[in-house]
Amino acid sequence: MGISFDCLEVAEDAIDPAVVADAVDTFARKERRGGVRGIARYIEDKIADGLLEAKSSGATHVRIEAEGDDLRVMPIAPNKTGR
Repeated sequence: MGISFDCLEVAEDAIDPAVVADAVDTFARKERRGGVRGIARYIEDKIADGLLEAKSSGATHVRIEAEGDDLRVMPIAPNKTGR
């Protein structure tokens, strides 16, 4: 089972490992404070709009990928990991 966000589920194995690595690196370069909670808020801020868009389009499962300093939320079929 994946992570859930208000009726949306991040499909199992559908978070690009680069998401966390890039977020930590970018957060450290830009913010320099906040620790783990700050990194979590940074990631949440980056994906919030994409999650809302996916939910409003009727998606039930998403994949999260890194795209440079940005994060992209992609709706996927419930039985797919997107890989």
